[in-house]
Amino acid sequence: MAAPQSPQSILKDAFQRLRDSVTPSDALRFDTTELKDVWDAAEEIQKSQRERQSLRALGRIKPLLDNLERYSRVIEVLCNGTPYLPWIWAPIKLMVQLASNHIKIFEMLLDAYSQIAWAMPHFDRLRGAFSDDENFKVIMAMIYSDILEFHQRAYKFFRRKAWYKLFESSWKSFEGRFGGILANLSKHKDMLMKEAIAIDIVEARRWRARAAEELDKKEKERDQIYISDTLAWLNVHQEDQDDELHRLLNRRQSGTCHWVFRHPKFISWKDDTRADRVLWMNGIPGAGKTILCSYIIEKLQHESQTTTAYVICNSYTQGKNIVSENLRSLAAQLLRANRDLVPHAFDNYANKSLPPSITHVKKLILDLLNIIQETRIFIDGLDEYSISQQRSMLTEILPFAKVSGGECKIIISSRNVPDISNKLKNRPLISLRDEYSGVEGDIQNYLNEKLQELRERFEGKDRETKDILDLVTLKADGMFLWVRLILKELESCYSMAELRKTAEELPKGIEEAYGRVLRRVTEEMNPKDYAKAIRILEWLACSCRLMKMCEVQDGIVFDADNLVLDDETKLSPDVLDICKPLIEEGPNKTIDFVHYSAKEYILDRVSGPLLQEARAHYNIAFSCITYLNTAVCFLPPDSSAEDAVLTRVAKGFHGLHNYANEYWFQHLLQCAQDLVDLDASGVMDAALRTLRDGYWKGRPGHTAESLKLDDTTTANEIYEQLTIFRDLDHVRQMGTDMQTFRAHLVQERHAHEMAAKHHAYELKHDPTHFSQISHRYQEVVLSLLTCQLDDVPSSVDQKTLVEFRKVYGESEFTCRFHDCPFHSDGFHTIQARNDHELSHVKTLRCADPTCEFFARGFSSKTGLLKHNRKYHPSPDEAQLPDFVPIHVRPQSQGNGVRQSRKCGRKEADGAFVSMTVIVARYS
Repeated sequence: MAAPQSPQSILKDAFQRLRDSVTPSDALRFDTTELKDVWDAAEEIQKSQRERQSLRALGRIKPLLDNLERYSRVIEVLCNGTPYLPWIWAPIKLMVQLASNHIKIFEMLLDAYSQIAWAMPHFDRLRGAFSDDENFKVIMAMIYSDILEFHQRAYKFFRRKAWYKLFESSWKSFEGRFGGILANLSKHKDMLMKEAIAIDIVEARRWRARAAEELDKKEKERDQIYISDTLAWLNVHQEDQDDELHRLLNRRQSGTCHWVFRHPKFISWKDDTRADRVLWMNGIPGAGKTILCSYIIEKLQHESQTTTAYVICNSYTQGKNIVSENLRSLAAQLLRANRDLVPHAFDNYANKSLPPSITHVKKLILDLLNIIQETRIFIDGLDEYSISQQRSMLTEILPFAKVSGGECKIIISSRNVPDISNKLKNRPLISLRDEYSGVEGDIQNYLNEKLQELRERFEGKDRETKDILDLVTLKADGMFLWVRLILKELESCYSMAELRKTAEELPKGIEEAYGRVLRRVTEEMNPKDYAKAIRILEWLACSCRLMKMCEVQDGIVFDADNLVLDDETKLSPDVLDICKPLIEEGPNKTIDFVHYSAKEYILDRVSGPLLQEARAHYNIAFSCITYLNTAVCFLPPDSSAEDAVLTRVAKGFHGLHNYANEYWFQHLLQCAQDLVDLDASGVMDAALRTLRDGYWKGRPGHTAESLKLDDTTTANEIYEQLTIFRDLDHVRQMGTDMQTFRAHLVQERHAHEMAAKHHAYELKHDPTHFSQISHRYQEVVLSLLTCQLDDVPSSVDQKTLVEFRKVYGESEFTCRFHDCPFHSDGFHTIQARNDHELSHVKTLRCADPTCEFFARGFSSKTGLLKHNRKYHPSPDEAQLPDFVPIHVRPQSQGNGVRQSRKCGRKEADGAFVSMTVIVARYS
């Protein structure tokens, strides 16, 4: 057990903590400030306020200064030979001067000072009685520590940029800690007044330790509420961005990308405060822009003075408000990196029930950027968005570089496309096309590492091998992607002549490289493999989100000649290899194109085009609808069918369920204009009629009319919006039901309910069986993931169960809120899903963080308003008698408990809570 601190060590520690938290210039000023200087400053402020006719009853500070003067006479012996003494009053001068021009802040500060004065002991009565008592000196040192802790925490609020914008929110979050400081002072006051100082100084130390521990716990709980509620309001799921950054960093070859930190334009952007705050990095497809950008992000993330936020763009934007999503992501990253700013976001946005619209989120970001000292924002791959999305992103993002409070600098990484070029043409540019030495050096480094086995194969022929690798580097023309595509061809060479010939005949440029791969797909495959390859590419090129390998593997099974997925038709996962190296495996068992330009190429005229988008969407929609027709087995069966359902799921025959359930109608919409021509055989119409008969509880379009929506949209208006199906009225009616019910579920009254209640409502009111079937599917998956081998049907052996858990166990538990990206690609456990769903529940909280209802919260605005009127009335609601503020100390209510008017709370004896009941206040 550590030895008790001496009075001198308590003083020293408190002084050092405060001194370390202030600027050198303020520290020098505090060292030389006398108590008279504080009085003079107060009088000067009073005079100035009188002239402005805004007098704020500055006399409320007098009791504190009087008490500090008496305290200084008691403690000056302990402070002899040290700079400690002036620091008990010097910060007061600075803070009242800074606050004096902000009326509300000034009032809050004066209230705090008056409460401190009231809580402090009467030192003039004690000086003679206990001045030589060692325990008395310890208590005096503890009081010094409490006063300086207040100064330290208050100073932090006053000395950051744009402090006055944040003060009210920050001060609210400080009230719990302030109450602890007052409680400490009051405890010491009680001990001194009872002349108990010599009796239980050990207990005093223990009490302070317990109180500090409890305060720390409450602060952590409160701070967690702040960040959780604020992130829930922003509705951001940063995991995908973080995972993608991690994946990109793992792909970077060691020793590459270093050149950028030596580039004059990058150095100027990074370090020169007078330089343009926006830097554009562009390059041809596959030049390594994204890897380079991820490397810069990682390096800057480790700079303590810099806050880094980023967006890694991709083409999966269908059905998303991508600009809103990106702004919310940036706001969340800024708040995570600056947790002391979260109370501001919570008080002014999240807890005001404001919608997280572009307008509100952008205003929040501007608030933050004006306060954060240095911010670096990265937008990588902007060209992967549509032209309108590119324009919108630049319109919203570029003004951030103009903030005046902090310093916000932005890097945009993209190809040189017209709309981006027009916006950024006058900005500093790093073109990877022009950085021959840096990029080509990185390519050589990459080649040397990837072809290490080849170099060993031709050991002793280093010169010849180097010449060939130099030729490959030259042909790469600055494109890492090109190198990745041709590596297999080089690795398959087993003689120097073969290697040289292959290198000389390598395709020129990325389009030729893609063309060579596609020729192998189209010319060298048999018709069956060719058909499979086209279907794989269709799924990757036109899906609504990043696909799982198992989803594509199952999705390509369904066509006009095959309407079932079973033991006979299930494909091996190896089927996806026929499209390599155009496609590659990603994190979490996903599959995607090796680069966005590959997707563009196969959809572009230069490739034929290889794929017709309308046809691709038609085929995907048909696969989804046909699969869904096999999923009616999840409707309440007789007991004899239960084992069959478990077996089908365990064997992987329903791995497409989450995607098909969410996106079948989106794909149908994408091909609707050409649907009649595409469906000349009538197989789609037959599949849709089967879906209608199996899934609709009543006549399509009828139930939707009774669903109420928050805004002016009605089911009839949604029906009118689906005129693209004018020749297929039964499809139009089905779509009206789908769109109306989903709009109904995401409206305000349902979107923030507890997940179980939200899901129960969905199951009850869904005009179709989609919700019920998905619910049953999730139940079956849960049973397979958690059961013992003895609990499954005999047709499911251990190998099948283990394989199911390996392939499908990562993301089958989807979020039950339809507007969430995890609604179709979920979590690996029910608990992870449930924890995530809490972020959707909007809890309205009392504005007073010290109130016990702050943590409990309210589920409705009405409940919160009633609470506020009862316990926290606003000035215009409170009755103000004609007398001055009265400080009321809580009185004992018996049974060892004190009753507080503040929210009806009770505090046990020994955990004294200082109370101030403000009856009236006049200037």
